[in-house]
Amino acid sequence: MTSRRKRGRVPGMTEIAEKAGVSIATVSRALKKPELVRSETVIKVRKVAESLGYGSGYDRHHSLQHGTSPRTGTVGLILPTIENSIFSEMISSFSHNLSILNRTLLVAAHNYDGAEEVRILRSMLERRIDGVVLIGNQHDPAVEELAKAAQIPVIEAWNHKPGATFSTVGTDNELAGHMIVEHCLKRGHDNFVLVFPDQETNDRALLRRQGALRAIREWNITVAPENDLLCPYDIDSAKQLGLQVLKGAHYRTYICGNDVIALGILFAAQALGLRVPADLSVVGVGDFAFARATEPGLTTVRIPARTIGREAAELINRMIERPVSKDFPSLLIQPRVIDRESCL
Repeated sequence: MTSRRKRGRVPGMTEIAEKAGVSIATVSRALKKPELVRSETVIKVRKVAESLGYGSGYDRHHSLQHGTSPRTGTVGLILPTIENSIFSEMISSFSHNLSILNRTLLVAAHNYDGAEEVRILRSMLERRIDGVVLIGNQHDPAVEELAKAAQIPVIEAWNHKPGATFSTVGTDNELAGHMIVEHCLKRGHDNFVLVFPDQETNDRALLRRQGALRAIREWNITVAPENDLLCPYDIDSAKQLGLQVLKGAHYRTYICGNDVIALGILFAAQALGLRVPADLSVVGVGDFAFARATEPGLTTVRIPARTIGREAAELINRMIERPVSKDFPSLLIQPRVIDRESCL
């Protein structure tokens, strides 16, 4: 069917609205303020506009560049949780460095709920954030659609992933899991109990467990199915699990997916009168503040949270200041083993 639009004429919003099956007001918002419109509607309107030869004059980056859509100075940070110290050092560093750059931080947590992460991002976009930092690379597809439709800078922190959809600032979590197991193996430990959180909504835990299993295979060690345990991501749950598995157990090394679980296992050992590292060894991943303060000190792998926070703040600032540029590198921050007294 031949279009009735005259050659060379730029289509108006009425024509776009008719073809997209939406109102003129929706077309206007989708092109000028996409963060206020459902992502699927924005995508549909833009496809129609492009098919009709509509220009990119309402592109959000173009508007920012020409001063027609002022920035708010606010950057969003969406976390899986703020209930424990896992991300506290990263938040502190990120917020401090944003403040130096005259930007304000807006923080929210989705509690490992993908649908809630989508809702939070939509809410932040309605508040016209200039950019957003997410944790990990595992998100509901709607998160990617919303971020792309809004055309704001996005960083995925904590995991370094070459070739990811968005820029990443993080560490190699698979390597971290491999490093802590190999450290134990080199110390003569080979009777392992793996204690990891649910990996369905936590790609950091998934990668660490994969790294741990890789090291175990490389050393021709086996872990019995009953010693491959799943534990909720909190200290009390880890302690309760520890109270069950430590009773009557002979010497083992507990490879924990993070320092929070490791601390719970240490508390369980203390409650049962077991000595660490004489009766069992415990290691974690993270090196959060309490890992240095426990007795004995926790052997772990340092995930450089403060460095991740600082680098993420500086990168998101550069991305906001240069919205047209696409050449923003992903940053790998290496993990390293911190050797303390819980595994000798």
